[in-house]
Amino acid sequence: MHGWDWFGLHLQLYPPSEINLPEGFPTARNVEVMKLFGFNFTVPKQFDLVVLMMTKCPNLCELEIVPKEFIPRDEIEAAAKSSIDPEYGFTDQDLGTLKTVKMQSFRALRLEILFVKAILLNSPALEKLVIQESPYIDALMASKTARKMLCFPRASPKAQVVFLEYKSP
Repeated sequence: MHGWDWFGLHLQLYPPSEINLPEGFPTARNVEVMKLFGFNFTVPKQFDLVVLMMTKCPNLCELEIVPKEFIPRDEIEAAAKSSIDPEYGFTDQDLGTLKTVKMQSFRALRLEILFVKAILLNSPALEKLVIQESPYIDALMASKTARKMLCFPRASPKAQVVFLEYKSP
């Protein structure tokens, strides 16, 4: 399923693989909870769409990202080799009402790490950032990435970063 589903104060997004960012996207003041399904951090245009959506939802309180289950190794390797500016994303945006962010299946991809950094830098009301590791990340990489992200500066003095190990169902 691709497209938009509006449910009261909730927005669910299933991003298509090919994205053309809309011009003059309207502000959605009534969206408080956003859930992104099938998101792929190896596709910069999907990242751009998330940034656009977050900045156009000024009352956003909760964000949950459920990534695409399988990402081919060649896409991951290409993303790792790409030159992405560390300031890429929404470094100037104030996400003043964002309190909770949940990220599932975290693989420590470059855009994922930049996303976490931007969330911490731009969310003065952030209370909790929960990161569930992917079954496809090794323990050493997960540990190194967690230590690195715990050192990121934060706009909210009370922001907690919680890392959860993958547990098979």
